[in-house]
Amino acid sequence: MAIVQHRIPLSHINEKGRALLAYKRVDYRIEVHRLGLPQLRIRRLSGQRKLPVIEHDDRVVADSTAIGLYLDEQFPEPALLPKDPERRREVLELEDRIDHVFGKYAPVVWFDWLVRERPRDVARLIAAEV
Repeated sequence: MAIVQHRIPLSHINEKGRALLAYKRVDYRIEVHRLGLPQLRIRRLSGQRKLPVIEHDDRVVADSTAIGLYLDEQFPEPALLPKDPERRREVLELEDRIDHVFGKYAPVVWFDWLVRERPRDVARLIAAEV
């Protein structure tokens, strides 16, 4: 059964979840959600409202880091994380730091990109993502 990734357009964290699936070379499909009321479905599905979320074999996994850990458990090759516990811990700490330090600036980067592009081009790109 293909994995379903629930995501929103133009999100670096959601793109991280998609990249994990692509790296693992597993069958997946993407279900794109808009902000607002459609997120109620995500809350019913996962018990929270943040994306990305994946569904696989009657399991629901939320959070890109948890998704990566789940994928490594279910599909060991190619491995996302080193087997050595110390190196694994270092990678997870770095990943967490990148999420929290760089991630908080993502909206600023998106806004800067948005105001520099022509609105028609931006609308076309968003529509293509949906």
